[in-house]
Amino acid sequence: MRALVLTLIVIFACNCDDDESPKCPTRKGGRMDLGQRWIDEGFVRECVTFENGTSIGVRSAIVACLSNYYQEIPVDTEMTFRGKTYKCDKDPETGGVQLTQMH
Repeated sequence: MRALVLTLIVIFACNCDDDESPKCPTRKGGRMDLGQRWIDEGFVRECVTFENGTSIGVRSAIVACLSNYYQEIPVDTEMTFRGKTYKCDKDPETGGVQLTQMH
């Protein structure tokens, strides 16, 4: 069982070590891509829209900076981190998307 777990970890690590994967900023105030903003230390979460890898278009997502790579979570999907739950939803005033902390 341990060998299986170690094998899976190695495979996962190799898959994550992709040079084409968008890297996260290294520290607060660092490089910002695709309209991200900082919430909490060391993690980036924001509602953005994507089209062909840019921050304009039709598909909304929360982008989480975890393990030095961005992860996308689709619109209307909640994400919990450090005991706080966030949801990406439509902003009724602007028609865009916004990151809302759920209570």
